[in-house]
Formats: sequence, structure tokens, C-alpha cells
Amino acid sequence: STGSAEFSYPMDTDVVLTEWRTQNTNISNHYGDAGNFDALPLAGWLEEATGIKVEYVDDYTDGGIDLERMWNSGEYEDIINLNWAQNYVGGVDAALEDEVIIPLNDVIDKWMPNFKAWMEANPTLAKEIMTEDGQIYGIPNINSKADAFTHPTYYRADILEEMGEKEPTTMEGWYNLLKKVKAEYPKMVPCGVYSAGLLQYGAFAHAYDIGYAAAQNGFAVKDGKVYWQKGQDSAKAFIQEMAKWKAEGLLSADWAVKGAADFNKDIINGDVFMAAGWITGQMQSAQVAGRQLNPDFQLKHINTPSVNGEAPTHTYANALYSGIVASISSTCENVEVAARLLDYRWSEEGFMLCNFGKEGVSYDLVDGKAVFKADLLDATHADFPGHKESILEGDEKPWVTSESLARFSMGVWPFGMEKSSDYFPQLMTEKCCADYLSQTADSVNSKCWDNQLPQLSYSYDEGKIISLALNDLNTLFSTYATECINGNKACDDTTWAAFLAEAEDAGLLSAKMAIQASYDRFMAR
Repeated sequence: STGSAEFSYPMDTDVVLTEWRTQNTNISNHYGDAGNFDALPLAGWLEEATGIKVEYVDDYTDGGIDLERMWNSGEYEDIINLNWAQNYVGGVDAALEDEVIIPLNDVIDKWMPNFKAWMEANPTLAKEIMTEDGQIYGIPNINSKADAFTHPTYYRADILEEMGEKEPTTMEGWYNLLKKVKAEYPKMVPCGVYSAGLLQYGAFAHAYDIGYAAAQNGFAVKDGKVYWQKGQDSAKAFIQEMAKWKAEGLLSADWAVKGAADFNKDIINGDVFMAAGWITGQMQSAQVAGRQLNPDFQLKHINTPSVNGEAPTHTYANALYSGIVASISSTCENVEVAARLLDYRWSEEGFMLCNFGKEGVSYDLVDGKAVFKADLLDATHADFPGHKESILEGDEKPWVTSESLARFSMGVWPFGMEKSSDYFPQLMTEKCCADYLSQTADSVNSKCWDNQLPQLSYSYDEGKIISLALNDLNTLFSTYATECINGNKACDDTTWAAFLAEAEDAGLLSAKMAIQASYDRFMAR
């Protein structure tokens, strides 16, 4: 092997690596069966820069089945990009113990100087990619705070102005406003928020301390104590409030059936006053489409409302470390080459290439800042994908900005890399989306991470307990909440007690104890 002091890219090697990662709909939507990373210009640029050829394994039809096939075969891809806590029974400790992946401590010391420098500069985040005994299990996917806020709840601001009303700041205020919308616009459903948006990702759930962090799986921590958000009295109050909205016709009759894309069409067509969804795929695309039909069409996000007059502190915020890491498998025969590939993404040159692509092709430097080309960002540009012959024959789906950029940037792909704070804001070509990013951060005073659990390391037994319980608990809450909101079951003391008892039977207490124990050990380290 070559010492790091002598090493430079591109590497002189004929090794061909394989790298597994989850499929990305930003590309598969328009590339069809060719919708994997191999098809993109960025893949060629990376091979040219590193000298390392990679076959990316992401063209399967079912990621879960594909993973099971890989685990059962004992033949693993050289690099596996995965959230081990969610996708391997027993978590990362089990993956190491089962010899699916290898610890990277010595690998980093030998061949990954760029990533080692990042670890030394970010010791708290670096601790999250270590097991209890200090084994480093993967190279993380690190978000910037600029791209943390990705799931707004939004409404027709032009309708609000037409009504002569101001945006409410409390749950009671929103209830009263939606009643006025129903009275003055009887053909418009006041609230068209889809199931996951209402129960997990939406602003109204956040007001009741539910589901404001993507990585928590319903668990959070306050004053050092782990709790299940969906088992609190505040969750009961939230369900009761939404049931009232549904009974009075303020919440769509189809809220539990229709998806975010369906309600997005409704808000564009004027059939609903409010919706929720991902910021580029739903809100931004709705703003563009709605304005084409109606020049006065204007969306606006809502900040987390207050329930009892208290200042809101939470919103949907991605964790800085998403939990996804690039791990090197135990069957990789060329560990140094794999390490060099991964480390390139943490070099200055690799950071720019992974985030922005190639200068002069996908971006220009403006006052020292990487700025994407207009034809990649602006859906109205004549050269924006979809305005000319599509990559996939017969493809008639409209392109969105994130899909366009995915061809030239790893920013939307789950690879082990650090995202630039200059990447995500550039996707916000509509002012309403840019306002959401900046104003949401201000409205919660940057406290939205305070109750988030870090990525924890579990023992083999703890990992099994937690992974088996999480899916049952989340399904249990979704089922109970849906039945109550739709009026098929009363949300009262009796049914709530029965729900909590079912949660205990599903492993709530054991899971909470395991998470608490791991959290205590993490803090002690």
C-alpha cells in the first residue's frame, strides 16, 4: 500500500469496486431501469478524479428484499451505504459481530487522512459513528443546518389575504380560521394534509411534541430522560383536536387515504386551502404549477403553532447525522482502494465535486461561491429537463429541481459525505420555499435539535429489542390515531389506556429502557 504522505489522486489501479445504496427516485423517475448512479455524468467525473471504477448497485425493485438476499448469501458489496440501526436486526453491533462489515479505525489511520481531519474537528458527531467500545463502523452522511428543514405545512396565502385575515399563531386560531375558510369557500376543503404529514411530519403534530425529528422513530429526550412522543398526554390531546376538525369538515375526508402528491394537485386546483409535503417535490412544484393557472396563486408555510400560549420550539428538522453511513464489508478484497474512494469525498476537491459537480458544466464560481447553472435550477428555462427530449422514452412526468440536480450532485443521494451549506438553499427557486428555510429556523430559535436523540450504539440484544418494537409501536399509533380522528373510536381515557397497554405489550418499556441505557452510556463517553 501507499503511505498517505506520498499519495495523490487519481489512483493507479485496475480494481473495480461495488457500492450498494438505496434507490433514488430523483433519477429513477426519469431514467427507468437505467435509473442508477452509473447512468449519471457525476459517476464518470468521480471515476476520472479518483482513478477508481465503481459499479453502483441500486437498480433493484425492492430494497428490503435485495438486502435480505445479500445478508443470506454472505457475499456483500464492497461498500454498503445504510442505516444499520433501521435495516439490520440488532443494529451495527450485530453487523460487526456477524462480520458483515469491518471496523474502520486502522483503515482511517492508514488511508483516510481527509476524513480523519474531519473527525478531529467534529468530535461530538464523530462519537455518533462509534460503537460502545470505540469501533468506527462507517463514514457518515452529514447534513448542514441549511438543509435541515424539508417538510413544510403550507396554505394559500392569497386566499388568506382575500379574506382579510392574518396568519394564526395558535392551534385555536387555526381552528377558527379553517372554520371561516369552510364558510366562505364551501367548495374548498380547509385542510388537506396527508396521513404521515398530519401524524408525523406536520406543523400541528409538532405543536403537541410529536414527530418533529426524522431520526428519532418517535423517541426523544428531555432533561436526560428518554420518552416516547406518541404516548404522552399531549399526543392524546392532538388526536382529540384533529378528531374535532374531521367531525366539523375542516379536515379532508380522504386525509388517511390520499397521498401528499394527491393533495398537492388539490391545492393547485383550488380544492383545498392547506396541504403539506416535501419542500421541493411538493411545495415548490405546487407553487410553480399553481401560478401558471392563477397569477395570484401564492403559498406560505406555517410556523409551529402554540397550544397554550407557549413559544413553539419544534419543527421537522433532519438530524445533522442522518444515520446513514458508508461501511466497508468483510468480503471487500481491496480495502485500501475502498478507503481511498471514500476519503476522496472528504477532500477539498471531492467536497466540491460531490456537492456541485464540475465547474463550468454544472456550476460557476461567483465571488468564491459555487452557483448552479440556471438551466439546472429553473424549471422555466428552455434547457431544463423535460422541455426537450426526455431521457426515458415515453416519460411525461414533470421534472423538479432536485431531480435535475441529482444528475450532477450527490447532495440528494445517501452517500458518506458532508453536504455544503451552499447546496440546499439553491434548490429553493421559489421565494416561499426560501422563506420557509430562513423563517423556520428563526421561529424555533434553533431549539429543534435540543430533544433529538443522537445516533446511539446498542448491544446485540438491545438492537433486537428496539428494532422489533419500533415498527409495531409506530403502526399501533397510526392505527389508533386514524380510527379516532375518523370517528370510528372515541379518544377518551378508556381507549387511551387500552392503547398504552397495547404499546407496552408491543415492547414500549423494553425499548425505552434500552434506548435510555444506551443514551446514558453515550453521555458518559
